[in-house]
Amino acid sequence: MVIASLLLCCSSAGAKAAPISLGDLNTALVSLELALENIFSVPGSSLTDITFLPVLTVADPGSYLHVDTFAEQQGLLNFNDLGVTAGGTVVTAYVIETISQCGGPAEGATIGCASVPGNTMYLVGDRLLGSIGDELIAHELGHNFGLDHLSSGDPGYSSNNIMRSTISNGRDDLNAGQINTINLSSLIQAGELTILPVLVTAVPIPAALPLMLLPGLVLARFAGRRRRTAQTV
Repeated sequence: MVIASLLLCCSSAGAKAAPISLGDLNTALVSLELALENIFSVPGSSLTDITFLPVLTVADPGSYLHVDTFAEQQGLLNFNDLGVTAGGTVVTAYVIETISQCGGPAEGATIGCASVPGNTMYLVGDRLLGSIGDELIAHELGHNFGLDHLSSGDPGYSSNNIMRSTISNGRDDLNAGQINTINLSSLIQAGELTILPVLVTAVPIPAALPLMLLPGLVLARFAGRRRRTAQTV
């Protein structure tokens, strides 16, 4: 059984998400990779390295640009309806346009959904590329690791915990119990987590386009890394 999570973001309520380009996604993933390592590489965590595989593009002008039925939710989270090939320890992150279904009918501000635990998620692309992109994907990774939402009164709660049900800038703390759960996840292999981003598009993207973008990405990717030294609660 798949347990789906809901993400709510007041600033996106009622807004229709816009398509994103492969180039913009590739650029964003460079900084997102570093930001995720800063979030998860905290004292006591076994997760020290996060790697995004090259973006896979899948043209699907119908169902999966806009996930609004239970069948579509299951098609992405459970049944791999788009035929994406990834290993069992690789997280598949589908980047789509809108979400209206996540465990049940979702509110207009829902921007992400993930299997708990599991290795699949889907995210609203323009929110992933926005100012809360790192908190968004980190929250969904938390669900993949087996973490549930954290509410006021729960053990280890803090106002900036990454697993609160709403996403905002700076909400990226982990408590000791959450770190222990993450360390037990089979998704982490020798301290590393691998993510396959899948950009769902309305029309096919020419195969040569990603190759044109690679040189700049390689330079940016190895320009430098730093680890986050935040406190755990």
